[in-house]
Amino acid sequence: MLSPNEQPRMIEAESINEIFEQHNVAFHYHYNGICHNCRCSVDVEITKTSRGHGLNGGILYESNPDKFLVQCLDCLEKFGIPIRWDSLDLI
Repeated sequence: MLSPNEQPRMIEAESINEIFEQHNVAFHYHYNGICHNCRCSVDVEITKTSRGHGLNGGILYESNPDKFLVQCLDCLEKFGIPIRWDSLDLI
């Protein structure tokens, strides 16, 4: 869990490009994780598009390089995008 001083942000394009390079994929990647809120399994599909990148199935946040947190779509709808990450610690 992150300390209150470590506030993640939505994943940036540069980090997505690094994921594609590290896994040697050109256009499509699945990131499997556990939702930080409800602890369900989340499969985030990341796809390169003509206008950047698309994420489907959940949201990825990064707190520092190579450290990602996941939020499922149900929790995103229920709680929204957090202003402070500790606001997601509802369990």
